[in-house]
Amino acid sequence: MNVQDAISECLELAAQLEQRGEFESAIPLYEQAEASGARSWIPHSRHLQTLHLLGRLSEAEELVSDYLRRNPDPPGAALNDFGVLKAEQGKFTDAIKCFFRALRSPHPPAPALVLGSLAYVLYVENRMPECAKVCDRVLRLDPDELRAHYILSLVESRSLCEAQRRPAAGMVCDGARVEAFPFLCLDGQPPAKHRARIEGDFPAVHLEDPAARSGAGKHWGVLLRSGDDTWCGLSEPLGSAANEARLVLRVPTEFCLVQRRRWVRVLATGSIARLEVRSFPPGVAPFEVQEIVELNLSGGGAAVRTVPELPRGTEVVLVLKLDETEQIEVSARVSRIGRPSAAEPYSGLSFVELSESNREKIARFVHQVQLDRKRGKAHVVRA
Repeated sequence: MNVQDAISECLELAAQLEQRGEFESAIPLYEQAEASGARSWIPHSRHLQTLHLLGRLSEAEELVSDYLRRNPDPPGAALNDFGVLKAEQGKFTDAIKCFFRALRSPHPPAPALVLGSLAYVLYVENRMPECAKVCDRVLRLDPDELRAHYILSLVESRSLCEAQRRPAAGMVCDGARVEAFPFLCLDGQPPAKHRARIEGDFPAVHLEDPAARSGAGKHWGVLLRSGDDTWCGLSEPLGSAANEARLVLRVPTEFCLVQRRRWVRVLATGSIARLEVRSFPPGVAPFEVQEIVELNLSGGGAAVRTVPELPRGTEVVLVLKLDETEQIEVSARVSRIGRPSAAEPYSGLSFVELSESNREKIARFVHQVQLDRKRGKAHVVRA
């Protein structure tokens, strides 16, 4: 058996133990995998998650510190995880340094992941202007990044007085369903939303999704929608025994304004009158687009399904017909490929060098479509 197979076997056995709740028994297997592949961060990362879950933060810190001493040019994922650990311990200055080192690493993790954690630390440190700038940068990279939306809404609402920040008693009641996700993650992946509900007179979030109960994050974000209102919250540390976190929900009064201009998406407006490919990424043979279906549109970009599929990095020109008399031409780049199912991938387009006047035109159009649909007014999708 070669070294890589030995490491994989250790990690697989450790995962089986953790699925049965035997976290302590998994630790020797992680140590064995680390000894076999001292330079690999993967077994160290899994070991770190387990120590973090058990609340053994000092051991987790020593684990990462020892790895960084032995590997002077560590992967960005190790530095990001170290920053998350520092933030959990309240060592925010050290956490920020780790996040910046992770971004400068020759092998950085996803920038939106690192910047999302950085934005959270800046929020806790009450550095609101810097936090807002980081959130804006995250949303330029990934318009769907959850933490950036939540933190930005909290930044915008922080100036409200405490009475305004607390929801009315009738707004948050027992049994209200909410979405929740950990703000700080140690698995190198964007946080996934989980099912949760509100319990008690003083808002407390109870996690309903079994997959969330082994999550590494102590602080959880919560989103509650009631009618036309959106309430956001940032929880206190999660009580692992009760799977519950108490929090104060805040109404993000400026959040809708920020979203309306750039980030709110509406489904199938029929506004894309034409799509022309300007250039393909290196190594991709040019082809003609035979079919295009618009899935959604926002002030920051669009999602389209094409035949053939547009690969990441393709640069295109879109002609958007915003009403019967006006159309505008915008440049865009395929920034991501979404695969909700294997049979139906789609291309996520981000607008490039879009003027503020054109962005505002698109935002007004998107907003009007939303209003029309909310009022039950038919919106004709043009072919």
